[in-house]
Amino acid sequence: KNGNRSLVMDFLQTLPLQQQHVVYDGTAAFVVQLSAFFLAKPLLANNNRGLAWILSAVVSLLSTILAIPMAWSFVVDGFDPDVIYAEHRLATFLCNFFFVFLLLDLSLGSLYYPKYLDPLSGWFHHTIFAILIVILKWYKASNALAFAFVEELPTFVLAIGSIRSDYRQDLLFGFTFFVLRLCYHISLSSGLVTRYNIDHPVALISAGFAVLTSAMHLWWFSQWLRKMPSYLKAQQRVKEGRSKAA
Repeated sequence: KNGNRSLVMDFLQTLPLQQQHVVYDGTAAFVVQLSAFFLAKPLLANNNRGLAWILSAVVSLLSTILAIPMAWSFVVDGFDPDVIYAEHRLATFLCNFFFVFLLLDLSLGSLYYPKYLDPLSGWFHHTIFAILIVILKWYKASNALAFAFVEELPTFVLAIGSIRSDYRQDLLFGFTFFVLRLCYHISLSSGLVTRYNIDHPVALISAGFAVLTSAMHLWWFSQWLRKMPSYLKAQQRVKEGRSKAA
């Protein structure tokens, strides 16, 4: 066993540092995410919708917490191209961790919750993000995406409400979405867009992606606002029903 372990370590040490990070981070991501999924699976045997959100809940919570230092540095220091188009160790972990999530959500979704694997928010979204991560890591610019991982907080709120309907918090979701995916995201995107022509291979790609995601977030928020009155009425009817039953 020690000989096999030595061979593995010797092999890993022959890899460039960036590839070593992929192996270490990817292994940790697979262990954490698969453990969370299969531990939750028996508890959600009759709730495929909830099962479909387990990975999203775990990954969005961890991504938000780990990305807070990067987001705070952006809020305090502003947009610095030398920092954005670089690769901090925390950023590489976040991108590797999220990349594994994209793969697992599609593969496990195909097996266990195909009904809830949406073509747009599932296959299209995950494929585009996976390609973006590969490009950013190729050019050692993971920071450009990692600064945005704090925006996963609304996903966590949505995931918890999808797993347990009595934990659904529409107003909290709307508030976190507005603050992070509109205000913060547009602020970050404006820096990318106004500097699209700087001398860096991913500057133009990042600017285009920023415009696309900003437009998508605005559209999603407008849809949420449009449906909000019906959500509030439905919640009020549920509360009235519970009070009568009590």
